[in-house]
Parts: sequence; C-alpha cells; structure tokens
Amino acid sequence: MKLHKFTANIIIFSLIFVIFLCPPLLYFFNNESITELKWSLPVNYFFYFLCALFLYFFYKEKVEIKNKFFFLYKIIIPFTLCFGTIFAFSLIFKAISFFINFPVSTVVIKPDSVTNWLFCIFSFLFSGFFEEVLYRFYCPEIFKVFLTKIKSEKIVFFISEILALLLFSLAHGYLGILSLFNAAIAHIVLRITYKKSETVIPGFMAHFLYNIISLILL
Repeated sequence: MKLHKFTANIIIFSLIFVIFLCPPLLYFFNNESITELKWSLPVNYFFYFLCALFLYFFYKEKVEIKNKFFFLYKIIIPFTLCFGTIFAFSLIFKAISFFINFPVSTVVIKPDSVTNWLFCIFSFLFSGFFEEVLYRFYCPEIFKVFLTKIKSEKIVFFISEILALLLFSLAHGYLGILSLFNAAIAHIVLRITYKKSETVIPGFMAHFLYNIISLILL
C-alpha cells in the first residue's frame, strides 16, 4: 500500500467507515423484520464502484509484469482456484441449510425480466469490485498502517485481518447465520487470492461469477 500522510488516511478512513462500513453493521444488529431485496437501477452501486476505483488507485502500488506468463499465474490460476474453493464451501453450507433452518432477515428476489437481469448483473459487477477493494485490499492494509506502533508484526497481522474478516462477514449477516459463516470463509479465500496475485482482478472475477451462479441456484 502506498504511504500517505496520516491525516489524509484518517480523513479517508472516517468517511469510508461512516458511509460504507457502518451502515451494514447497523442493519445487521437492528433489523428484525423480513425484507425483500429487489432489483433496480444500480445508481448507488455505481457510486460505490467509483469510490472503490479512487481507493484502489490512490493506495495501490504498481505491480510489475515480470514475464509473459503473468496473466496465467496472476489472473487465471488464482481466479480458478478461488472460485472453485468458495463455490465448494457454499455448497456445503447449502447442504447444511437443508437439515437446519436458520432464520433470515432478507429474502433475495430473482430478476423476472431482461431489465431486472441487467440491473442485477451491473449491481454484482459494481458491488463485487467495491467489496474486493474495500474488504480485501483497503481495510486490512489501512489497519496495518494504523497499528504501526505495535512492535509485533504477528499481532498487527492478526488484528488487521480479523477486523477485516468481521466487517465483511457481518455485512452479509442480513442473509442469515449460514451466510455470515459462508462470507467469513469466502473472505479468507479471497484475501489469500489477493495477496498471492497482488491484484483484486481474480478475486473480483470469482466474486462476481459466484454471486451470479448463487442467485440462479437459489
């Protein structure tokens, strides 16, 4: 992560926390009634996408393309392994749901028209990129910046990674307790994918494809 002035980091993180990180947590802890998630023009997700682009290019260090197999080793293989792993775990949690009926607070409605499918696809595109940048790239790395006074690198690593995992998992808790645990596993896999590939692209591709297939198979 590029180093910037501490004041700039604090201001940006404060805005990110208030606008993006806090609302899902409040919804998770306060929502008691069952709501339906329907599809509409994804204006808000497009805004999230633009903010994610800013975060990514403001903080991301350049990745050097060292050989001609870069695309294979940094994109294709990480994407394949990542998607296969998170989809396999989702099937396990889906199987558990057949035997144990956990309550949910939000029901996702499948698109019922071409227009709604387009809204859905663009929503997943924008939100998928946003979540990869926010939870896999920005949060863990900015937490490490804020914890630099702690001398133990292991403690810094543990705290920053756990905080990012909790934020992402709780943000998906509205879909039920199984989705919360599934999100936790997915975060770990996607975070490892980012660290190994040094780019959010394979994780974003896996995230987007997983959301589409999961919606179809609901």
